[in-house]
Amino acid sequence: MKVVITGGPSSGKSTLIEELSRRGFATVPEAATIVIKRGLHHPTVDPVSFQREVLSLQIRLEREAEGRGAEIIFCDRGIYDGLAYLRFYGISEKVIQLPPDWRYDAVFHLEQLPYVRDNVRFETPGEARRISQLLWEVYRELGYDPIRVPAMEVERRADFVIGRL
Repeated sequence: MKVVITGGPSSGKSTLIEELSRRGFATVPEAATIVIKRGLHHPTVDPVSFQREVLSLQIRLEREAEGRGAEIIFCDRGIYDGLAYLRFYGISEKVIQLPPDWRYDAVFHLEQLPYVRDNVRFETPGEARRISQLLWEVYRELGYDPIRVPAMEVERRADFVIGRL
């Protein structure tokens, strides 16, 4: 079972992924954060190259996790998150090629938490809310029924997610 944890910037995705990992679940880190930290691509400079690099890395990370044979894998974002970011920048989704048969078994959409800027977040709080809405729309359009995860302590969020699998 492959599960996406998505939501806007500063919604607690990575913190929730860390909690799920601490509980023994297989996890996939956020590819976009890895790409930004490498310093080769940045979404504000060249969103298309950035999303292509993120997509490639996300696919590789998910395949590696699947190859380890875990029963449940939690992904810090999914390959379709990039579509929401392309929309945010007003760029056609056709600039990236998605695998046609890539599916997730469940999608959890985290409600926004108080916005905290760090070395990988560049959005304003308003932009973060807009991205969150676009993520919701993208997954709905792709036939998913995302489950909203309320803003609450990370332990309760983890219990909430696990309880709905």
